Amino acid sequence: MFRRVLVLFLLLSYSVKAEEEPRQVAIARPAEGAVNDYFDDASKTSGGVLVGLRLAPRVDLSFDPENVEITLPLEQGNFVCVSGVSRDGLYWSRTPYRIDTVTPSAVVLKLQPFAQERYAGRLRSYPWSSVAIIAFESADPDCFLFDSRLLPEVPPNSDPATLAVYVNSNSQKLKASLDIAGATVRADCLQRTEARVAFDYACTLKLPHRDSADVATLVLEFDDGMTVDSEAFTVVLPASGNR
Repeated sequence: MFRRVLVLFLLLSYSVKAEEEPRQVAIARPAEGAVNDYFDDASKTSGGVLVGLRLAPRVDLSFDPENVEITLPLEQGNFVCVSGVSRDGLYWSRTPYRIDTVTPSAVVLKLQPFAQERYAGRLRSYPWSSVAIIAFESADPDCFLFDSRLLPEVPPNSDPATLAVYVNSNSQKLKASLDIAGATVRADCLQRTEARVAFDYACTLKLPHRDSADVATLVLEFDDGMTVDSEAFTVVLPASGNR
């Protein structure tokens, strides 16, 4: 009797697995053949204001450099420029990628690799929320122009209804909002007070349901106590059903 139950269980398990369709990914590889990244002995603050953009993980897992995926670009013939930084300012990366493999049903773009193998173990010691990644489309591999469409990272178990934004405010007060589908969504922003970090604000925005990829405008407002300056960024959001 036990053997019959075991055989039935194995058959049912195989049937369920056979019905599961693996999530399709496109593959991107370094355009220049290697990843440009390093760990530094001294912490550095970020030079830009917008440091990271991702669909928020439901659980803050350990960062996995072998499982970094981003939103598919709208123009897949372009380069994809990817920068990463740890919140303590010790790890930095800036690498142009080219899409190598595309399937019609692909929903995300996997970076192979995101980091050099010698750094993988050290990167896994960070929580996912302590590594910020920013990616954007680019017509060239220089990756210095930041006025193109931004492509949020899509971590494992991410929430398609929540966008996380990581900002270097340069000690200013910050407000963030997102214009999407004719409405404006205001962000909840939490300031981190630790000194000498690459980003000091983590903001979250609740997103509407999206049947397909959508384009939104992220607005960051900085208040230094005397003037208020704003910067706007174009963001490509994947369809809600992608995760």
